[in-house]
Amino acid sequence: MSASDLTIRSLSAGYGARKVLRDLSMPPIPGGKITALVGPNGAGKTTLLRAVAGLVPASGDIRFGALDMLTASASERSRAMAFMPQFLPQRMALSVLESVISALRASPPQIERMDAAAFRDVALETLSGLGIVDLALQPFDKLSGGQRQLASLAQALVRKPRLLLLDEPTSALDLRHQLQVMNIVKTAARGGTAVIAVLHDLQAAARWADSIVVMKSGALYTSGAPADAISATMLSDVYGIDGSVETTSSGDIHIHAGRLA
Repeated sequence: MSASDLTIRSLSAGYGARKVLRDLSMPPIPGGKITALVGPNGAGKTTLLRAVAGLVPASGDIRFGALDMLTASASERSRAMAFMPQFLPQRMALSVLESVISALRASPPQIERMDAAAFRDVALETLSGLGIVDLALQPFDKLSGGQRQLASLAQALVRKPRLLLLDEPTSALDLRHQLQVMNIVKTAARGGTAVIAVLHDLQAAARWADSIVVMKSGALYTSGAPADAISATMLSDVYGIDGSVETTSSGDIHIHAGRLA
């Protein structure tokens, strides 16, 4: 197993008495790749991310390399991973720049050797890469939904995590910013980061992901390369849709939803 692989075995997680995931195991999720979690609402995708991030009670085995994610302290997890949630805090008494600097300060110990100017420069560089440096001094809680999503992604990326968890990272973005964000995420993955992203848009998942994990009712339905995981049978079994999947001569996948099965 690689030091950048995430392995999940016999995982159960939920909220109080309500178990969302039961004895879930899946193939290792590798570093340097984008893995998309797909499936209908309530399939357990967000719960899985939150279990990996240590935000919901869970049992079983989750390991990132040699790190046991279920027994690791919050500081140990923060040195390895970053999590961008779907729903962001409604009130944050910080500017965008201050929020990114705060996230950076939670990074690995070597960050402690940086002075205030260096923190600011790294944060501004991250904001610039996302095309939102003009928002640096804006209050976080005054941003639009799409702007807040980009600022939250900056908080995750500034720490240069080895494991990046993204819950619907493009849901509030226009087409241009969706393309920009996914290109940045792809660059992070190519740099060695293991990226796991919940995506509702199957077409986007097929385009951007190296592998796809399909979930249904808290369990693994199938996983594999986009061309293997996305099929007419899967659309019917998981989404209840009578559709078709075509692969073009260039290797792209086109999904035709058709009608309700």
